[in-house]
Amino acid sequence: MNPVMVIGLGGTGKEVLMLLRKKVVQRFGTLGRFPILGSLHIDSDRSSESQAMPSTLYLGEDISLSESERVGLPVAGGNNWKANDAIRD
Repeated sequence: MNPVMVIGLGGTGKEVLMLLRKKVVQRFGTLGRFPILGSLHIDSDRSSESQAMPSTLYLGEDISLSESERVGLPVAGGNNWKANDAIRD
């Protein structure tokens, strides 16, 4: 088997990574028993890092992303688009 790196972009990508990690735990019991799977979450929204995540304990296994599996990628101008009424609506 070849190693696999799954990259999740943004909030939806993070949700997909978490669902995949749950499936691995369901099938193999722990993430450690499936070492060929790597995860990387990339997000430009720095505030998402500090938002409370739903419980990352699944079937007794911590499925949270480690610090090395998360990358913040700030965008020039930040999230100023959220203040633009034409875009927000």
